Amino acid sequence: MVKRRQFIYDEVYGDLGFHGSVAPYGLLDPDAAIISFSSLSKAYLAPGWRTGWMAIGRSPRLDDVAVAVKKLADGRLCSTVPMQYAIAPALTGDRSHQLSFREALKARSDLTMSRLRRMPGVSCVEPTAAFYAMPRVALPPGRTDEDFVKALLHATGVLCVYGSGFGLPAAEGFLRIVFLAPLAELTEIYDLMEKFTAQYLSS
Repeated sequence: MVKRRQFIYDEVYGDLGFHGSVAPYGLLDPDAAIISFSSLSKAYLAPGWRTGWMAIGRSPRLDDVAVAVKKLADGRLCSTVPMQYAIAPALTGDRSHQLSFREALKARSDLTMSRLRRMPGVSCVEPTAAFYAMPRVALPPGRTDEDFVKALLHATGVLCVYGSGFGLPAAEGFLRIVFLAPLAELTEIYDLMEKFTAQYLSS
């Protein structure tokens, strides 16, 4: 028996690839059972607008989904707000700001990776888009990612998010870094993290 799958994609970062935009998965096959979500918040620099969209593939397997979404929209969603009128001009208009934004993010990513690689016991897969890094700290036995993050915050004032909050094993030592701050601030932050991490792992 062939198992048929439906896929749901969060594509809000699709236009923030460091080497160019990533096309929506639905374009690979418009007849595939794909549901995609995106918004203006990230690549269009409109956080807080709560303005986005959902695209449903034209597969007949999603007909019931489309009917349910329309029913929900008819009965539960609010009336159109002014920000929603920005969606069409944003998607069809000038996107030149995204080039400079991607370049700025790439510079922050490069700095982040070079500094993380200098820290003892730290490894990280290099990001290719957006503004997050997910380093892994080789924690001492019995310590968790939450222990590390809280200790880092108390000692330095630097706040990361522990990886177990995203479903990763707490003992694996993953944490998420947001590298949106200016390069000078990131340099200061990584100085503090490097010194703290060396002390924490040697204690």
